[in-house]
Amino acid sequence: MKDQNSIDDHESQEQKWNRGLDIFIESVQKPDSSLRACAHNQKCYHELMQVRENNKITAIAGESSTGKTFFSLAVVKNFLDTNPNGYCLYFDTEASITKQLLADRNIDLTRLVVINVVTIEEFRQKALKAVDKYLQLSEDDRKPCMFVLDSLGMLSTEKEITDALNEKQVRDMTKSQLVKGAFRMLTLKLGQANIPLIVT
Repeated sequence: MKDQNSIDDHESQEQKWNRGLDIFIESVQKPDSSLRACAHNQKCYHELMQVRENNKITAIAGESSTGKTFFSLAVVKNFLDTNPNGYCLYFDTEASITKQLLADRNIDLTRLVVINVVTIEEFRQKALKAVDKYLQLSEDDRKPCMFVLDSLGMLSTEKEITDALNEKQVRDMTKSQLVKGAFRMLTLKLGQANIPLIVT
């Protein structure tokens, strides 16, 4: 989100909170320290901090091949070791997570499910479905759970795939909005379910 002019003082708390959420979601896509200044200027800094405080999403950012996947696997191992009855859903966009890779890191294969996803729409649908099923359980039956999306940058869109199959050389202008929409829905659902999400 590029910084814009100051926002009018006559707006609802919900409008401020939604703008804070938009700025937070953008920081997940592209970490940017100036977003806090942007939030101050748009008079939603406190709402941004509320979203961040109650948020269950953590982004691990870095250049390609710098160990983001290995770091996220270390977080998964710690989570599973700390929660002996917990489990993890690992959304893999690169087909890089193998049984051998997990075994080499002593990660309990019986409590980690690798789900291959190709598009933002597929990730959104599968993640929301998993959270909804989790929320349908009674609180006593909910075992500790965490999600990992590895990696956000590798997710395509259905439009992008269709264009490639039709040999169209066009840029998909809907991708950013699809990502924002997916995380807008997931932020609320994951908070309700108390499920952390690691995004690389």
